[in-house]
Amino acid sequence: MTEGSDFEIIDRRKTQGDTSPDKPEQPTSQADEGHGTPPTPQPQEKPGPQQIRLSDINGVLSLCIGLLHEHAWQCLGLVTNPATQQIQQDLEQARIAIDAVGALVELLHPRVPEGEQRELQALIADLRMNFVEQKNRQSG
Repeated sequence: MTEGSDFEIIDRRKTQGDTSPDKPEQPTSQADEGHGTPPTPQPQEKPGPQQIRLSDINGVLSLCIGLLHEHAWQCLGLVTNPATQQIQQDLEQARIAIDAVGALVELLHPRVPEGEQRELQALIADLRMNFVEQKNRQSG
């Protein structure tokens, strides 16, 4: 236990070659798998597609576009905010998010295939049309 803490952390995960009686057994046969603790991934497994995509700048930009896209919809008041479980409209925040998505799409434009370029342009157009619609509702 560390000084000043009120709790102790005990790692009960089983490591290879560990035969401690107080640690739970991992499934050893295919019949055991699917029940209890899932098997620990082996080190030789390849990383998933999300991990690979984030290793380059295009993947990072795509992730940012996705996050800003979702935030824009929330700020438009058309999607529930998952943190508050409420619909909240803030058109100024929505405008900033939409402009940021547009700027990032422009950076990606020469680096992505034509089909993906069309999808990204449609994404921006959809956000912008909904922004204008919400702005007109607010002022009218």
